[in-house]
Amino acid sequence: MVAISFSVKKEELLNGRKRQTIRRRNPERIEQMKEHGIQVYWKQRSKEGSKLFNAELTEHFIIKFKRWKSFRPTARAYPDGIVMYIKLSEDGNWTTAPYSFMNNVAKADGFSNFEELWDCLTDLYSEQEVLNTIYDVIIFEEVKDIHSRKSQSQKCPK
Repeated sequence: MVAISFSVKKEELLNGRKRQTIRRRNPERIEQMKEHGIQVYWKQRSKEGSKLFNAELTEHFIIKFKRWKSFRPTARAYPDGIVMYIKLSEDGNWTTAPYSFMNNVAKADGFSNFEELWDCLTDLYSEQEVLNTIYDVIIFEEVKDIHSRKSQSQKCPK
């Protein structure tokens, strides 16, 4: 199983309102999550760390951010000219995400809107680093026993 650790939004994780995370692109980890499942931790490498639950990957897509050079301050569609591009599969094409989609991704990750997500990312990293990084959007669902669930689905019908 692949461990994912969180240090914010513990209550949302426990009550099921947060079932998404945005992480730097790592195709190998995504494949491991698909095959072996996910262990969700709270502050895994600290004294107060604990495992919250097991989960399975239910959806995954890839995003990146770019600043439109031709952005006009009067254009309100994208804040500060920041655009999100999405890729639904490894071999898929990049597509410009509508602003409503950008907001939905941010809300599913526990932010109130895209601007709040952007502010968080640029507080953690420089804007240039965020603009030069590709991210995995990982959507997961809690499972009580991921191993028995997989073994049940692998049984042959009688």
